[in-house]
Amino acid sequence: MLKTGTLLLCHLPFAPATPPHLALPVLAGYLRSRGWPVRCWDGNNAFVHRVGRPEAVAAGRERLAALRGRPERPAWADRTEAVLARLGDRVACLDRPEVFVSARERNLALEAVLDLASLGKRERVLFDRVSNGLGLLSPSSPYSLKASLEAASAFDLLEGFFEDELLPLADGTVSVAGLSVSFAEQFQPALRAARVLKAARPELPVYLGGSFVSYHLRDVGDSLFDLVDGVVIGDGERALEEILRREEGGSRGEPAIAGLVTRTRPFEGPAQAPPLTELPDPDFSDFPPRRYFFPEGRAILPLRFSRGCWWNRCAFCRGYSGTYDRAEPSFLVDQLLRLAGRTRARSFILSDACLLPEVLYGFAQLLTERGSSFLWNAHFRFHPSLTLEKIVLLRQAGCSRLFLGLEAFSDRLLTLMDKGITTELIDRNLRDLAWAGMDVFLYVIVGFPTETEEEAREGFRRLKRHLDEGLSATVQFNPFILFPDSPVGRAPEKYGIGEVLCDEREDLLAPARSYRGPGMTPSRAVELAGEFSRVLSSSS
Repeated sequence: MLKTGTLLLCHLPFAPATPPHLALPVLAGYLRSRGWPVRCWDGNNAFVHRVGRPEAVAAGRERLAALRGRPERPAWADRTEAVLARLGDRVACLDRPEVFVSARERNLALEAVLDLASLGKRERVLFDRVSNGLGLLSPSSPYSLKASLEAASAFDLLEGFFEDELLPLADGTVSVAGLSVSFAEQFQPALRAARVLKAARPELPVYLGGSFVSYHLRDVGDSLFDLVDGVVIGDGERALEEILRREEGGSRGEPAIAGLVTRTRPFEGPAQAPPLTELPDPDFSDFPPRRYFFPEGRAILPLRFSRGCWWNRCAFCRGYSGTYDRAEPSFLVDQLLRLAGRTRARSFILSDACLLPEVLYGFAQLLTERGSSFLWNAHFRFHPSLTLEKIVLLRQAGCSRLFLGLEAFSDRLLTLMDKGITTELIDRNLRDLAWAGMDVFLYVIVGFPTETEEEAREGFRRLKRHLDEGLSATVQFNPFILFPDSPVGRAPEKYGIGEVLCDEREDLLAPARSYRGPGMTPSRAVELAGEFSRVLSSSS
């Protein structure tokens, strides 16, 4: 069959600003290798560039100055004005990242232009300097389908955005549009994008996919299908190819596609992806590095060498469906070398949930033997195998940072979480990481069920001692979130929770609004997470 229609794949605001998200390059690489024309659009990146244009920044400065001394002036305005004064005209130079002296200065500019864009709007975009993520403060919850559908019509921040930036790409050559929703903050923008597409081209099939969709849209009402033709639950490679085949042939009435939910076809099971070793390399041709705020030659590309999590037992985690899949170290090294040759990238982030120890060390050993000079980061976990010798190997192979889930510095809590680690192991790993000079990014949960404030403070003191003794670490403190499909959510009584309080309007498998049980309250956990972050920020 002649494949003529183009698939338009869209990544929506609001997501991490840099590097490009991996979902679309993976899908594009697979579908293009099968002969399907694909056009990718990173709307998240386009939004930041739009609000960072000199004329947009100048207009924002004027609005901010006009609010001086007025009661509606936001509390954060003084901080934004200080950044504007410090950076001057460089604030409007995100398209020329080489003007910034450091990534930190660039991030200050990102934060400032998003603050200016939020002035006078119903919503506010937040930039997290730790994760490079874009958060969203909105009066409408993304976990309420009704509220999200209403927000799709009244989203001040995105007024005119999809009409100007997306519609010109959705020309007559586009036969299917796929909207990727990986984060909760992207759901309402995705619905607005669908509304704009359908208004301009009512005949264009529009589908939703991504991890947020897979978790939250398995059972939705008919109202969603007034805007979209279907949602893909699970991995999208095979499902999208089958959708394209049917749309090309005009045969929507055939038997159900695995993972596809429509108005007339309920969820029957997630779509399964091909084995990782059968997938072609991700295709980054639609994601030029300069667009992602990297100076020339400093771009970072994401790669994924496994699917799912080999541990997959942590009580706070929503878990991963399907079988854990990973490739051999030689496959990983060959893929990295091919992509480096194709893109000229010298830095990579391995965005796996958690690499197996033997895969990580084997990968590092092969890179060392081949004499490569790449820099790369990886997600790992505290582990007995993470000895000083292995850390030195990782550094020699180009590993510049490890992302590690510390979660709690308490043996009682680590056992309750089913982390499979101890504070003794954490202490040993952190000392060896510090001695070897390995930079780390640590995730810490504050307020896990039954955790007391004193336990949290003692854990913070233990972590702070490692930092004071030379550990190079960025720490992200996250207040505990109770998801109903996590082990805690499925058996709250096991974790001391007597009552889970939910918002009845949030019908999309929403996290609990609050819960009752021993230990600190959820609101106090939020306060402590903020306090710990401020203490480390002020001492850095």
